[in-house]
Amino acid sequence: MKILIVEDDENKRSQLNDFLETSFPDLTIVNAFSIQKGLDYVFDDNIDLIVLDMTLPTYDVTPDEPGGGTNIFGGCDFLSQLDRFDIKTPAIVVTQFEIFGSGSKTMTLEGLRTLLETEHSENCYGLVYYNASSETWIKELDTLLKSLVKKIGTDKK
Repeated sequence: MKILIVEDDENKRSQLNDFLETSFPDLTIVNAFSIQKGLDYVFDDNIDLIVLDMTLPTYDVTPDEPGGGTNIFGGCDFLSQLDRFDIKTPAIVVTQFEIFGSGSKTMTLEGLRTLLETEHSENCYGLVYYNASSETWIKELDTLLKSLVKKIGTDKK
């Protein structure tokens, strides 16, 4: 089974990789750092499951490319592309922010959860709040992943 992590923050990505390698040693892990690179993997590889950040650059940051700016709702844009191309790969959003946007476009974590449940229910199987100083996110992600890995394994038979 192949899992894609779409995460631009190095520390968070490292912790996600460490957790997955320890808890799910049979998984193959692929990393992407931007919306577009993550979509490239989904379109080109046989990805079974996605762990997706919410706030992402549009493109990978390189010496020649600044990344196209940070997209506060990049994870939603990513999920919209999956919907557009009728790709049913399950995703779990893992975010370290509790508030998104600003001014009249501010959204809380619970507002984001509701948005994901209503707009992206075919792909999004959960939202986990990541906090580097707490292990609560690990327990929540572990529960969701175990459920999805079991479901995917059953569906493939």
